[in-house]
Amino acid sequence: MDYYTIASSKWSLFDPSFLISKAHKQDISVCASIDPLAQVLIKPIAHFGVDIAIGSMQRFGVPVGFGGPHAAFFACNDRFRRLIPGRIVGETISKDGEKSLRLALQTREQHIRREKATSNICTAQSLLAIISSFYAIYHGYEGLNNIARNIVILRSYLEKGLHKLGFILNQDVRFDSLDVYSPKSSAIHKSAIENGFNLRILPLGAEIDDATGFGISLDELSDIDEIHKILNFIADVIDKDINFEEIPKDNLFNLNGIPLREGKFLQQNVFEDYRSETDLMRYIFSLAEKDFSLVDGMMPLGSCTMKLNSAAELNPISWKNFSSIHPFVPQSQITGYDKIICDLENWISEIVGLDSVSFQPNAGSQGEFAGLLAIKSYFLSKNDFDRKKCLIPKSAHGTNPASAVMAGFEVVSIDCDDEGNIDFDDLSQKVSDFGVQIGALMLTYPSTHGVFEINIKKICELVHSIGGLVYLDGANLNAQVGLCKTWRLWSRCLPFKSS
Repeated sequence: MDYYTIASSKWSLFDPSFLISKAHKQDISVCASIDPLAQVLIKPIAHFGVDIAIGSMQRFGVPVGFGGPHAAFFACNDRFRRLIPGRIVGETISKDGEKSLRLALQTREQHIRREKATSNICTAQSLLAIISSFYAIYHGYEGLNNIARNIVILRSYLEKGLHKLGFILNQDVRFDSLDVYSPKSSAIHKSAIENGFNLRILPLGAEIDDATGFGISLDELSDIDEIHKILNFIADVIDKDINFEEIPKDNLFNLNGIPLREGKFLQQNVFEDYRSETDLMRYIFSLAEKDFSLVDGMMPLGSCTMKLNSAAELNPISWKNFSSIHPFVPQSQITGYDKIICDLENWISEIVGLDSVSFQPNAGSQGEFAGLLAIKSYFLSKNDFDRKKCLIPKSAHGTNPASAVMAGFEVVSIDCDDEGNIDFDDLSQKVSDFGVQIGALMLTYPSTHGVFEINIKKICELVHSIGGLVYLDGANLNAQVGLCKTWRLWSRCLPFKSS
């Protein structure tokens, strides 16, 4: 009996048609999580009968970036199409009879429907979706297909190399990843790090010394030299020799039993015309020229979308040591990230005067949602179940009421005057009407109109008088830097302290 085995089926591909058919007979909707790069090769997931497909677009050109943020996708059949939030992509016919791709941004409904909106998506997420879109434009069908096929071939070659070293492989079909269990796992992990590789520590969450296995995932940057290096240091650890000439190189593209895509896709001209870096950059610039930005003039709004990022700020995103860090790397490899995050946490705490900072939200709208959930949890922890109202000025950004509804609050709109200030009389009336039902006032300071509320302290005191909390939407937080600390305006914004 061989001492080393690959036993995990976690990364296996299979034909789910029979399972989906059984579910549909019971009137059960089926949702599948799919790797978009694997979907390049596999028959469209909808053709298996799946009703909803989800996944991450990180594989389409977005750096790992220490775990994010990354764009996601959500696709569904016609039955659910009118129920989904966010962006709807479809093909339409222009008035001249030309085919074109249309992107309907439901984020606009935030401003129109407000508390009836079903989406609180903001720019930070759409920018990542744009990166993935240009990745597809640059590579087109042929490029994406070559990348996906090469990953399968390299993974198959790696498995055959591991078999030569004595590992027993199960016969599951995989795309890019495999998990290996071995008594020598700890030593293999240490050797991997010495050779410039981080392998997935199994079980997840374990320390290297406690590892019982290791995982390997390949991507578009993987090549045959990388596979040889991996096999070499594994062979050294288990004290075996490996001859690469003996590893079979025939029939390496193998997805047996998995229905594959029969037709091409991405056949529109936009996916054929920009295959050089120069052409792509000119295309991107031509699109940018169609928009109005701070390069062209002054924006009337002061919201987060409109701020200008300098080239000096954006440049570090391309640095390998900054953009290519995986979130599961050993702690010793992220001292730089730790320093950046700790410094920023201290600076923001100093600016706003509050006790702690979370960087978990990846977008302003997600920050709103997280903050409102924190407020809701705070009242639930006190067995205060009646705080279901959230006061929001009519001048607020559209994501505010959308986020409040998503967090389970009922939105109560507050009137504003002609200059964008909160109508204090209307606020007082709403506080009188709803009293202890009010959980929070959600406030942008300065407002989207660029106005610093004249009665800000008075407003906060009124909300605090009935036990409510004041939530600051920080879209315009940089307008406060050097001018004030928020805790001096309201001392009970989010009074969450460790006990």
